[in-house]
Amino acid sequence: LPYRCFLPKTIDNLLLAGFSLSTTHRAIRSSNDAMDTGQVAGIAAALSVRSNVKPKHLEYAVLKHTLVEQGLLAK
Repeated sequence: LPYRCFLPKTIDNLLLAGFSLSTTHRAIRSSNDAMDTGQVAGIAAALSVRSNVKPKHLEYAVLKHTLVEQGLLAK
């Protein structure tokens, strides 16, 4: 899923996860998929706080590196 699916258009400092994401019904098929999106949102939130930026301004390269390190994303 693209990172932009986690970001609401009109609210800053909020990340969506699970079945509330902005996706089609086929994108998230199971509770495991929903849990994975929760982990991605949590990592993005932590990185945003650490970097002192809003989630919308988080550098994707930093998020991607962390997701690869944690085994949530393939290189």
